[in-house]
Amino acid sequence: MSTRSIKRVSGRFRAAIVAGFLSIQFVFIVGSAHGDNFPEDHYCNDNPFVPVCVNLASLKNPPYSKLGIFGRNVIAVPHRGLWGQGDGGVDSIPQGSIAAISAAIDYGYKYIEVDVMRTQDNQPIMFHDYPLYRLTSEKSVLKNTFNTTADYITDLFLRTRDGQLTSHKVVLLEDVVDLLDENSTEGVALMLDLKERTALFKNGECVQYCDEQYFKRVNWLLNLNAVLDAVPSNRYYLIPKTFLLPSEIIVGLSQTSPETGETRYAPGLGSTVFDKLLWVPVIVDKELEEVISIIDQWGPRHVAAFETNYKNPSDDLYNGFTHNGTFYNSILDYIKRETGLRGGYYSYEAESPEGAYSRWAIGEMNNSTNDHRANYYFALALSWGGFGVYTTDYPSAWNEIND
Repeated sequence: MSTRSIKRVSGRFRAAIVAGFLSIQFVFIVGSAHGDNFPEDHYCNDNPFVPVCVNLASLKNPPYSKLGIFGRNVIAVPHRGLWGQGDGGVDSIPQGSIAAISAAIDYGYKYIEVDVMRTQDNQPIMFHDYPLYRLTSEKSVLKNTFNTTADYITDLFLRTRDGQLTSHKVVLLEDVVDLLDENSTEGVALMLDLKERTALFKNGECVQYCDEQYFKRVNWLLNLNAVLDAVPSNRYYLIPKTFLLPSEIIVGLSQTSPETGETRYAPGLGSTVFDKLLWVPVIVDKELEEVISIIDQWGPRHVAAFETNYKNPSDDLYNGFTHNGTFYNSILDYIKRETGLRGGYYSYEAESPEGAYSRWAIGEMNNSTNDHRANYYFALALSWGGFGVYTTDYPSAWNEIND
């Protein structure tokens, strides 16, 4: 395998409009040496100057050759928007609210990540937990996104980081996409963490919704189907994160739904739907050779960026390795040289004194001796780490490092 270069060309072209009184500025970002920027049926292929397409092309074409191996062009992605601000009262901004997304847009972020849950009536909502009580005004510990309708959930008020109720309510995903479209000149894209239904385990034993553990892929595909139903247009704003391979998504979109007995898409149409989106493959808890295989199967064209999960300096993904006779400094070096794209990870940061919360609202403090993902300089010490895409609850900290 040979090292390939990424070519990025930009320039300003002015065209007179309405007798020369108006001008339009275009920024051209051409395809890399690895192929075209976007999948064949993606909206941005025919609309390269739409702001979101300009930003997506920039995401897919990091300035590696311009800035060099230890350059800085970090993409900090606000997780659930910008939240936790204010005085703790009703005017504070809770996570996963329209206000949090608006704040991120106003601040100038071009990529935002949100969690997406599927309600009992198959509506995608912007929400992280299965139980409703931790993040909302719901008092019952028995109600969760599995067994509650969208109408009920979207009437609940959200809580701040310290647990105080606000005037902000849970919202549907389509409301978030509408907000992006209303601010289309900003060109903000939305990374989707589709939270498939999973079983609840305690001390290694399943205690609730145990059947769900056997349907992880099916549940993820059902979440994707719900998103596609809720957002029939403007899908180019969306970048789903996925642990599935391209073939699994394409085939899965054409299979029969276990819930309705109906085929979501006719055979062959799965690839058409797949080609209309960019994706972020999430490659976690895998051995090195499997990680490499997944990257190779995805290739560059359908991918916005790769999310990996190297955790400490002894991790195989963090250290140099040889593959097919070629030495790579790290997994980020492999991603850069073989796809021309960015790598990165989710910054595992404490949300409260209880640590980070699982989908079942269980707090867990990260062991920082074994997991360095909350140490921002840990990632930047890698070759090409300064070009990473890092999902974070503290984007301002990444911005300070980037500057």
